[in-house]
Amino acid sequence: MNSYENDEYWNESKLSKFNFEVDDGKGNDIFSTDILAGFSGKSNQDSSSQYTFGFDQNIEFESISNFLSEKCITCILESDSEKTETVTIRDLPLDEEVRLLRRQVKERWIPPSIEATMTKILLGEPYSFEMYRSFFSKKTLLKYAVKSSDGDAILAVIIFLSRTLKKSLFYPLLMDYPVAVSHYVHYLYIRRQMNELSDLLEALGRTKEIMMKQLTIACQNPQRILQRLRLLLKNYSFEATDYQIIENYATLIEWQTAASKITNNSSIIGESVISSLRYCNLHNLSIPLTNSEIKTESSASNFIKYFCITEKQSLLPLLQTHAERKNWESVEQLLIVKAWMGGKKLNTSLPIDKILEELRKQGASTLLLDKILNLVDVRKRTDAARKLGRHIVVIETLSKQKDKAALLQYMANLDPQSADYIYAENMLKTMKPKKPRLCYVGDSQKHIVEEPEAKPELAYANLTQQTLKKKNKQIKLLQQKNQRLNKRLANLQSLV
Repeated sequence: MNSYENDEYWNESKLSKFNFEVDDGKGNDIFSTDILAGFSGKSNQDSSSQYTFGFDQNIEFESISNFLSEKCITCILESDSEKTETVTIRDLPLDEEVRLLRRQVKERWIPPSIEATMTKILLGEPYSFEMYRSFFSKKTLLKYAVKSSDGDAILAVIIFLSRTLKKSLFYPLLMDYPVAVSHYVHYLYIRRQMNELSDLLEALGRTKEIMMKQLTIACQNPQRILQRLRLLLKNYSFEATDYQIIENYATLIEWQTAASKITNNSSIIGESVISSLRYCNLHNLSIPLTNSEIKTESSASNFIKYFCITEKQSLLPLLQTHAERKNWESVEQLLIVKAWMGGKKLNTSLPIDKILEELRKQGASTLLLDKILNLVDVRKRTDAARKLGRHIVVIETLSKQKDKAALLQYMANLDPQSADYIYAENMLKTMKPKKPRLCYVGDSQKHIVEEPEAKPELAYANLTQQTLKKKNKQIKLLQQKNQRLNKRLANLQSLV
């Protein structure tokens, strides 16, 4: 044995190179049975019949039927059996190879059927519109796409036509298919291709829709909204009402921009007119809306006049600002006004529940809430007081109505040791029963019948009848005066 110190030890090798010319049936010695046996740790005799590569031979593999059903296995086998064996060109003879190549070259320039292409689109397979070059084929392609009722197919065909046809041919073709037009308009709007969208809608005669699309896009960018609105008013001819609406909105955005610079708060930009009025009242802003604005009036009053805000619309923002400032005297002056005979009434057309809830959120005193509740109509007062938890108002209202049953039912929900419960008990003790209304029938006083309570509906009907009679009398008197005057005029004309 050569020592590792000798050069021959390092130059010689037991492995022989593979030689293509020599075929002794033994194969290459690189993966000989000795080496393979070394991987498995067994002798040459055990490894000569089977190569183990270090795997344990005692492993029992489970059957595939434990993982898949028989139906799945049969489907896999059937699909595998249907696959045809691919024949390469090299396996064919020369004549067949030439014929096959000629057929491929010839079929390359023949467009496939439109039905086959549409089927590929619907199934999600690769497809190409490259071979459809004539106008008739493109028209037929769009027809089949619309007939398929598939949005992706319609849009794919439309994009292909827009890239390969002139606008003078493309737009009239789209007019015959409204579904295709709606898909393409939505696609251009999402992609923000406004120039092409404007050309398309103008060709279709839908100019008003162009303006609305441009206005919608202009309102989506708060930073450039004012600039885009001014350009929109300059470039398009709107109707008088639409022009005034957009002009007012541009003025509002301009006012909001100036207000945001004063208060260092840009959240007001893009808000509604009512929110802007509330913001103006809250911060006492004096920003002119126009050059001809009256300087003697406050900014809020000018704001209300310019945007034609009604009294009903302006009441809630004013209440909110006064409530946030805890200016309860101003709130009372806004809501409570003088009535006939020195009385008081509520001066509001808004739902009273909404007003009371807003005042309660802002921390209004119970005295103010009770004062407002006592001026509400009796039929709505109990419900509003219950929502606010004002038990005293409910008890007083029921006692004034002398509804003992309702008061007892309401007391059942109160704490027996609370002040409201004790107050309700005292009101029950002082409550007097309703006196029946009596009337005498006939001359004798023995026949006494209880008079039914007068219903408000009947009383209102009687009042309306009486007023109608008075008006009819006045009309008759005026007619008589007119007749007399006409007679006098006729006599004067005859004398002349």
